Amino acid sequence: AVRPHGMKMFQQLWHGGHHALPRDRTPPWSASAVPSVEVGVVPIAMTKSMIDEIVEGYAAAARRCEAWGLDGVDIHCAHGYLPGQFLSANTNKREDEYGGPFENRARFAVEVIEAVRNASSRDFVVGVRVAPDLAVNGVDETGNLKLAQMLEARNLIDYVNVSMGSYNAFPKMIGGMHEPVGYEMPTSAVITGQVKSPTMVIGRFRTLEECDQLIRNGGGD
Repeated sequence: AVRPHGMKMFQQLWHGGHHALPRDRTPPWSASAVPSVEVGVVPIAMTKSMIDEIVEGYAAAARRCEAWGLDGVDIHCAHGYLPGQFLSANTNKREDEYGGPFENRARFAVEVIEAVRNASSRDFVVGVRVAPDLAVNGVDETGNLKLAQMLEARNLIDYVNVSMGSYNAFPKMIGGMHEPVGYEMPTSAVITGQVKSPTMVIGRFRTLEECDQLIRNGGGD
């Protein structure tokens, strides 16, 4: 339907972690046994075999997306979803190789994107979505920039998609009509200005003219 119009179609690959209850109503999986502020159910702290299962799940999803004719995938590591639950010291209390220092907390996201990259051809686009979560002891702009640069250094991503907020700051994740044009840019520009990959930003851009001005100013691509 879209190809005759020159449109490209991507699928966002997402896992809610402790924000999404499984269909069988068992406890959700997360980095640690820290409940979601949205759902309130204490999750299961993932074992290494659970981590491996979910990493392969992302890879299998990407493999299907390419086989079914899509042009790329957007790996959602923002807004406090599962990769963000590993990234954030607020929700990651682990003491193994997936917890503690930032490099360890980023391991899950890196493994997911590496698996996706290995499961797809080089022509298939793989991007990452990041966001400062605005939570106490959470993931800030510096952490998001560090993750993006780690992925770039491994040649794993084709673009960086920057947003803002989490369930700890929901009004910033989906901005209301009172927000000014480009309200996310003060935190987004910290990331977009320092990565090498093409960048995507959002935040109350309502007209093509507003978008054009942002691109001219170098805030995003």
